[in-house]
Amino acid sequence: MLHNKQIPALILKFLRAELTPAEEIQFNEWINADPRNAALVKNFEDDSWVYQEMRKYGQGPSAAAEKNLRAKLNQAKGGPVPPIEKKITHPFFRYMMAAAAIAVIVVGTIYIGKYGTAKKSDTPTVTRVDSTNDPMPGKDTAVLTLADGTKYTLNDTADGTIAKQGNVEFSKKGGVIYCKAEPGSVAPKNIGYNTLATPKGGNYQLVLPDGSRVWLNAETQIQFPTVDTGNKRMVTLVGEAYFEVAKNKAKPFIVKANGGDITVLGTHFNVIAYPNESFSKATLIEGSIGIASGGEVKLITPSQSGLYTMGSKPTVFNEDNVDRIIAWTNHQFSWNGDSLTTALREIERWYTVKVEYKGETPTTILENLNQPKKKSLKDLLNDLTIYDSSVSYKLEGRTIFVSTQKRP
Repeated sequence: MLHNKQIPALILKFLRAELTPAEEIQFNEWINADPRNAALVKNFEDDSWVYQEMRKYGQGPSAAAEKNLRAKLNQAKGGPVPPIEKKITHPFFRYMMAAAAIAVIVVGTIYIGKYGTAKKSDTPTVTRVDSTNDPMPGKDTAVLTLADGTKYTLNDTADGTIAKQGNVEFSKKGGVIYCKAEPGSVAPKNIGYNTLATPKGGNYQLVLPDGSRVWLNAETQIQFPTVDTGNKRMVTLVGEAYFEVAKNKAKPFIVKANGGDITVLGTHFNVIAYPNESFSKATLIEGSIGIASGGEVKLITPSQSGLYTMGSKPTVFNEDNVDRIIAWTNHQFSWNGDSLTTALREIERWYTVKVEYKGETPTTILENLNQPKKKSLKDLLNDLTIYDSSVSYKLEGRTIFVSTQKRP
């Protein structure tokens, strides 16, 4: 069964004659499921309909360009339009229809609502027992624990200097902690470690003494030394963080996470190392990094990720879009090729809720789904329901009960 969000993309691939054999089977099943589906696709053979729909949704050409295109289109026809079961191969037709399909994708929910196979009455909705209880999204909050055990709850702490530890001063401004070391600080024999930890529903930023900046996602902690430790810069991470490391070839920056060492000289990268995830992942945005795990070191180049588990050798692969991986730093959820269960774990961490599955665990894969992290939980769950109506959500207090209907 196709998900509603997949249909516009398959239409586009059909018009471009790019369907894989498996996709062609899916597409034909969808075409045969409802006469309205075949009618929608057949509309793309009508150049007047193409122009009308493109202009309706702001995708159409200017009046002058339209006149020129119409002339070319009429010249290009030269014969009857092929029937729908035959892919249109004329490049000009493919271009125009692909352009119209892009318009469909932009407003895909309009077309799915008009032509899709799912009936409104069949779509589960989010049910809340307590209508006044809609868990709020996360915010800037964290706890700073100094090496001597002193704790500071940062959302309750005023901006300005918080503490001074040896030659390091800690100050706060907004959702950022600054650690500034006095020049010429000498490392003591016994080096202490500070910890910045975000709870569920929290995020924060940290600027280390060397100028490196770290963004911490929800339920994350980072340990860093009280002073310069000499010939290397080392931190320990549990959770997810995005790093912009200050360049210093003489002092490599090392992130220890889940049994692996990620070594850099100066670069931008993201690390996911949650204990409840099946693997750890480092994604490089710019520069270069090395991942050491399982007795092997793999070099990562921009737009690549490295996966590893405790004691395993890293696996390197290319990423289609690294921006989505760091979308969380811009207060966005971005899921593409991610399982629904992975997304729900992110939702657990951000909204401080618990997810429980009733019956089968959903196998849904989310594609090109972006949601603002400031959205209410109720609205987000409603959007997930629209994405895949076979999965329903019931919110009781701070628990989301997830049920999956068996697909026909």
